[in-house]
Amino acid sequence: QSDVLKWVHDNIERLPKETLARSVGSLGMLRDVHCVSGSATAVEAYKIMQDCGVSAIGITDDDGNLLGQISNSDIVPSILNARRSAAGLTFDPESDVLTFVSAARGMRWRARSVRGGGEAAEVRAAAAGKADATSAGGIGVLSLDPEDTLETAINGLSNIGVHRLWIIADSKPVGVCSIKDVLAA
Repeated sequence: QSDVLKWVHDNIERLPKETLARSVGSLGMLRDVHCVSGSATAVEAYKIMQDCGVSAIGITDDDGNLLGQISNSDIVPSILNARRSAAGLTFDPESDVLTFVSAARGMRWRARSVRGGGEAAEVRAAAAGKADATSAGGIGVLSLDPEDTLETAINGLSNIGVHRLWIIADSKPVGVCSIKDVLAA
């Protein structure tokens, strides 16, 4: 999917301008999203992902505001790394998801860093190639407003190299824009 998205991004001028100008909200990307409280354990989050058939879920505070996300990309490498070197175990799958995600992402070196916090302006900056600040706590989540365009979503996904952008309204997750959603649009 990432290679196809790269092709779409590199050939964006070939796509219909009216489609690129449509809002992510008008393209069916607003839907119930699966989330877990920041106090839930990583094991609980993983069970929700498996039960719901999704590769990531949001992490919310007690008021439902999006704090971050946890994905299979956080969990699976952490388990493999722990198996390879029990002495290097720096996370506890029974810890809360915010602690787990910070530790799990700290175990992986990333060539890119992104600014987090759920501001659509950050995705717009990233779409212009300007997102290079690390997020607080290493968790980070990049987001769109429901009115942001498909073109902004394509640029954000491609330039940042992430699999999904959360759609946020009033600090609450109201949808997800994934690579699959872009390809379907």
